[in-house]
Parts: sequence; C-alpha cells; structure tokens
Amino acid sequence: MAKEILQTHDHFLSNRVIPNAVQVHDQSSLINEAVEIGNMAFKTAINLLSNTIFSLDLVESAGTVGDFKELVVNIMEECGKPNIADLFPSLKMFDPQGIKGRTYAYAGKIIDIFQRLIDHRLKLREVQGFDTNNDMLNTFLNIDQANNQDMNKNKIQHLSLVFSYPFL
Repeated sequence: MAKEILQTHDHFLSNRVIPNAVQVHDQSSLINEAVEIGNMAFKTAINLLSNTIFSLDLVESAGTVGDFKELVVNIMEECGKPNIADLFPSLKMFDPQGIKGRTYAYAGKIIDIFQRLIDHRLKLREVQGFDTNNDMLNTFLNIDQANNQDMNKNKIQHLSLVFSYPFL
C-alpha cells in the first residue's frame, strides 16, 4: 500500500528541502556558527501544517502572514510560563499574571490571519480558470458552499486554529 501511495503521489512528496539544508549548513560553516536545528524543526513543522491546511508557507511568507511564526512562538511561550492561577483555582477568573489575556489576544490575531486567507481564497475561487488546491481549506469551503449547515467561515477559522496547534 505504501509503495502505491509513493508511486502515485511522488511529485507531492518529492519537494524536499535538502538543497536548503545544505545551503544553511554551508553558511553556518563559513562563519563558524552552529546550525539551529530546533528553529529549523519548528519551521518545518509549522510549514508542514500550513501547507496541508492552506497550501502556503506561513513561516516564510512576508507581511502579516509572516507574523504567524511570531504569534505561534508567543503562544508557546505563554503556555510554557508557570501560572499561579493553576495552583490557586480561585484566581483563574482574575488572571493575575495576564497569561490568559495575552494568549487570547495572540489567538485572535491568528484567527484574523486565517480570515484574510479564507477571504483571499474565496476571491481566487471566483476567478475563471482558478486551479483549486486539494488542501483542507478547499475542502472546508466546498462543504460551506454546498449550503451545509454544519460548516461556516467561523467554524473554518477555528478548525484551522485547532489543526495548527496539535501540540498544545
């Protein structure tokens, strides 16, 4: 079964970043600097998820979509901080350290980015001859356009957020 999948989808799976890895290694070797494997693994994981969902590299993109990496890092840092409200449940509603508030703010910004991506994809789909991507966003939009009450843009945004953070 694996052989069949690899034979039929090899053009999708063969987009390897080996030349990029060699280039980074060569650049780091010239200035006697260590290669940041953790940073590269993080970028790879986020780009894998974003390519699956949106057919887009969110980490390497410029502009507001490029801020996605910073927002993800901020959320991860907030989730990793010790929270006194976890020790004293009566303080949860007050959020004394502001961790919950900052996390909600970052998540709201990510949902805004997803909304812009969804709106952009909807505009592209209206153009004659647009080649649809076989990604999760396209599948969600197809379900939404089938007048199915189970899916709408709000649910698409939040599902995208959930799929982008399987590690939280």
